[in-house]
Amino acid sequence: MDYKYLGAIERGEKNLTLTNIERIAKGLGIEIYQLFLFSLKGVQTEEKTTEIKIKDLLNMCGDREKTFLLRIMQGFMELK
Repeated sequence: MDYKYLGAIERGEKNLTLTNIERIAKGLGIEIYQLFLFSLKGVQTEEKTTEIKIKDLLNMCGDREKTFLLRIMQGFMELK
């Protein structure tokens, strides 16, 4: 994406398409909705968002499921 186009967007001279909103979010490594948060406090990187989602899923699991998932992850890391 051309820097002049981005500058025009920032100055309110150009309108965005949904495709370009998606491209900007991807380039920044954030979710699309985070572009519309008007405080940097709420903006997180894609990696942090993934970590939070994993923790949320783990909180929903029992000990048996957590042990199973641990074994899967350890096997995956060995393949790497």
